[in-house]
Amino acid sequence: MQPLILMLESDEDDQHITRVTFDEHRYNARLEFAGNSTVLFDFLATARTSGEELPSLILASYRSFPMSVQDILTKIKSDGLLKHIPVVVLGTALPLEIIRECYACGAASVILKPFTSEGVKQKINSCFRYWFETATIAP
Repeated sequence: MQPLILMLESDEDDQHITRVTFDEHRYNARLEFAGNSTVLFDFLATARTSGEELPSLILASYRSFPMSVQDILTKIKSDGLLKHIPVVVLGTALPLEIIRECYACGAASVILKPFTSEGVKQKINSCFRYWFETATIAP
């Protein structure tokens, strides 16, 4: 069974760059997108009630709405059926206090996005290599 990665990202350009990088490297996983936190939690609720697979990894943009990423982390990590899912927070130039807060709320990692598209591709690939080649995630 292929692991499912759910990415919370409202920016279509970031979705596109992530999809292209993911497809270029042919990771053995499925990649789905949620445009906002409401869609994310609807996806998770549907998976729970229908018996479909839950994500093996969640990538969450710091600029999430209508819920903040800290609230999203708190909600996921307080749910017995979801708390095992690693959540990686993605952001641009986050202050140290925000990074600490994300970890305190249960983030598995915080990744800062570079400002160039090539840099973004390298970070995305590095993230996926870590989660698929170094770490073990549960499908």
